[in-house]
Formats: sequence, structure tokens, C-alpha cells
Amino acid sequence: MKPESLNILGIQYKILYFDKIQDVDIHESELLCGQCDYRHHTIRVYNCESINCVWETIWHEVLHAISDRLHFENIGDADKKKHDELDILSMALTDILFRNNLLKLGE
Repeated sequence: MKPESLNILGIQYKILYFDKIQDVDIHESELLCGQCDYRHHTIRVYNCESINCVWETIWHEVLHAISDRLHFENIGDADKKKHDELDILSMALTDILFRNNLLKLGE
């Protein structure tokens, strides 16, 4: 149910899961649910109790990786409103995948 890695536009990203939210940030300076490290090709995810939450975080970080790889300037960290829009888009993608049984709960 939780992937160990994802190929994102030709780059293999290892997905690391953390049981403590304070361990997600590679710099140990913020409490984050997820983080995408473009240099080391890792996606760090808080292993929250809800599988929906985990997948929303994965999609959010995948969208960051896509925007970095394609050099999108209008998606990302600098603008809180745009970053919040990534959260909404991630929630929508997760919903679509679960509703259409492309991802299944409890497997």
C-alpha cells in the first residue's frame, strides 16, 4: 500500500517513512508531514495513522518533484497560497485514486 520508491519523470525517488513528525525534516528545523529532497532523490513522509493522509503527503511531494524537474515557477514553497493549492490538488488525486479503486484501503 505504501511504495518504497517512485520513478518520477525518469528519476527514482526512494520514499522514507517516519513515525515521528519531528524526524521528517532532513534539516531538523521544522515539523513537516512531508519533504522532497531533489539532491538525494528522496521523499520523506510522516507515517500518520490514516492511509489517506500518507497518500496525500506522497502526492504533494511528487508534485514538488515534478515541478522541480519541469522547472515550473508557479508551484512550490515560496508562496503559501500556491503551496496550499498543492495540498488541495494532492487531496483530490488521493480521493480519485481511492474512489476508483486504483488504490485500496487496508492492502
